[in-house]
Amino acid sequence: PEISLGSGLKEIYYSVDDQPQFTYYSPVALTEGKHIVNYYSTDNLSNTECKQMLTLSIDGTPSETDFQSSEAFYNNLYVSDKSVFSFTAKDPISNDVASGIFKTEYSIDNSPYALYSTLYALQEGKHIVGYYSIDNVENTETQKIKSVWIDATPPVSNISVGVPIYETQDKTYISEETLI
Repeated sequence: PEISLGSGLKEIYYSVDDQPQFTYYSPVALTEGKHIVNYYSTDNLSNTECKQMLTLSIDGTPSETDFQSSEAFYNNLYVSDKSVFSFTAKDPISNDVASGIFKTEYSIDNSPYALYSTLYALQEGKHIVGYYSIDNVENTETQKIKSVWIDATPPVSNISVGVPIYETQDKTYISEETLI
């Protein structure tokens, strides 16, 4: 004898939050925020399952990542070779929902993007740093770009002494009228 698994599914019904009940025909998109989905189904013999409830938190907001240096930037570009760099990512709360940060990736001088995990330093010269973060539900931040110039070269100063000037082996003499 053939064994049947039932009369088959007839319809699925659902409602979101305090909205009216609908018959389910295709996937439903929800807006950002917290939602309660109530649902149940019936079969071809009008057997009805108990109502079920699913609470969902919809996160539609991408992460925000900040690029930081251990030393202050001069003119928003220059730092010394003693600087180390890091990223701080956050998933902003929007409509009472934030799924959290999954990962931050970065690229230096157009290299392939790599997973960020720890502080890093750069060699002297100009660098382009690209970075972005992804939250736990795959909202991806728009890539950000930061130009950084690592300056490890100390300045060189000269002084020019006008006339009159008189120099000995260990001293230099000038008058009040001598410009330096």
